Amino acid sequence: MNEQTSPLRFAVAQLRALLRKDRQSAAMTRQRQRLEALGLTPRETTVAQLILQQCSYQDIAERCQLAPRTVQFHASNIFRKAYVTRRREFERIMLADENCPEPYERIARIRTTEADVGKQS
Repeated sequence: MNEQTSPLRFAVAQLRALLRKDRQSAAMTRQRQRLEALGLTPRETTVAQLILQQCSYQDIAERCQLAPRTVQFHASNIFRKAYVTRRREFERIMLADENCPEPYERIARIRTTEADVGKQS
């Protein structure tokens, strides 16, 4: 019986690994699309991705070979473009599940409202 279940268990494990990889890929694609929608510069995009990976500003500075103050400057630009004031709020919005897109849709509503106000001026 073990000889028959072993290939089956192996196949199930392989299928689970493929599904996990597919979910991770889909999440990365969603995250990339959300970052692109903010209109970030390439450097800001890199910093934003590292922020979303829970890296500290010091870690980001070392990885990108930047001064910690420069990383903070990029982070403040990112948060301004995302209409948030805190790092945790940015993470919550950007990592929101696609089944619960409310925080991300808030950015689109704010941008639309600002665009309308700009047209009236």
